[in-house]
Amino acid sequence: MAINVLVVGNDLHVHKLVVDILEITFSDVTIEKATTAQAMIKKLGTKQYRYDLIVLDLQNSKKEDEVLILNLRNKYPHLVSRLILLLDTIEEKPDDTILQKIPFVVKPFSLDKFGELVREVCSEKK
Repeated sequence: MAINVLVVGNDLHVHKLVVDILEITFSDVTIEKATTAQAMIKKLGTKQYRYDLIVLDLQNSKKEDEVLILNLRNKYPHLVSRLILLLDTIEEKPDDTILQKIPFVVKPFSLDKFGELVREVCSEKK
């Protein structure tokens, strides 16, 4: 089964690590990158893109990230269940009412835990 993934963030080390985990986890995976939230929104607005998973490395202030998640919930509610958030610290975690069951991991994260989370999110979509 082919998995289409969008990795959002500008940390090259995290991007490479996430790509490596995805390529190990799935035999047929297509990975695209967006370096900013604005680039992600632009890709999501294009009908040709369909994502099974969006890995979002939050890079803004907590308030800006909360606004981004709320905007995603409003504009693309079907994609929210396909999100995994990467956080630098637990203090960066958006408010639980905004998260509403969006899975997240805090860096540095366990490769096994992240791989399991990816499989779980993707298996719910197929």
